Amino acid sequence: MASPLEQFQIKPIAQFSLAGYDLAYTNSALMMTVAALAASALLIAASRGARLVPGRLQSVGELMY
Repeated sequence: MASPLEQFQIKPIAQFSLAGYDLAYTNSALMMTVAALAASALLIAASRGARLVPGRLQSVGELMY
């Protein structure tokens, strides 16, 4: 039977060496990148048509900020 904590294990996706340092891009770093890109996309989309009286998307962007 698999452990319920198995889903939280950090596993390397890509490993490489740079200037003598071993670096790895992990599943955790991938999810942080996806979250940052999604948040940035929402904020950019919300600020595109900025008006004095905000619409729904602008309100969501302002609340997130």
